Amino acid sequence: MSLAEQPLSDLSQLNFTQEDNPQFFPRVFVQQASPFNKISKHANQIIYVRARLNNYAINLERFNSFEQYLAKFSAKSRSTLKRKVKKAVNSGVIMRTFCTPDDVDIFLRDARFIGNKTYQKKLFDAAIPETSQFKEAVIKQAQQGCLLAAILYKENEPIAYLYCPQKNQSYMYTYLGYLPKYQQYSPGTVLQYLLLEHIFSLTNKAKYFDFTEGDGEHKKLFSSELVSCCNCLVINNNSSDYFWLKLQCYFDTFSAFIGKILSKLRVKQTVKRLIRRST
Repeated sequence: MSLAEQPLSDLSQLNFTQEDNPQFFPRVFVQQASPFNKISKHANQIIYVRARLNNYAINLERFNSFEQYLAKFSAKSRSTLKRKVKKAVNSGVIMRTFCTPDDVDIFLRDARFIGNKTYQKKLFDAAIPETSQFKEAVIKQAQQGCLLAAILYKENEPIAYLYCPQKNQSYMYTYLGYLPKYQQYSPGTVLQYLLLEHIFSLTNKAKYFDFTEGDGEHKKLFSSELVSCCNCLVINNNSSDYFWLKLQCYFDTFSAFIGKILSKLRVKQTVKRLIRRST
């Protein structure tokens, strides 16, 4: 679903049919207060909600200018953002945007240079892809006027990148990364700030900046909207599948319980810091 669509009040409103069973819906927007079970039965089918998540976004149509957008921040947050940007710019940090087919080779080269040095790449292989298929997709986006990407440079060295292709009237927050050695310049925050400033200067911009599903202080800080979403699986109603889905629910509940204990003991935060330092 796109942010422009009306959230569902009930998962039975999903457009599913027996002929296409099973079906996986990766992102379904639901009304914030909509109560529903992890497993429910509708029209002889089972709807299994794998996860319910927050989806942060910026409604770009709510603001007439970048300055009006900045007014949504508290005075303290706004001052902190401007101070970080000023520090980076005064040190020689500049941003370059990429949107045309001629830009693709340079963007991918420099984004991969950064991505290959990030902990996301080393631990999760989550940096921008290096396949020819991905390059072809980016070129097609540029040809259709749907490519939006940006890179921060310091003394001609790429230090942070952000890839946000346009889809369904939204800039999709897809791939990002920065070089850890430049952390003192808050590259992720500075790049996000400068890119949004660029977006507000565009004549024909999309309606939303979609941070996609998931939490994070960065998303919370820059967003203006919060939508509840879930991903779910629809399968035929039979006792065998129902048993395994119920077992999965019990496992999820136990896993969440352990996660809360580790968070209270601050074990998760410590492990995350150690992982980032080691990479």
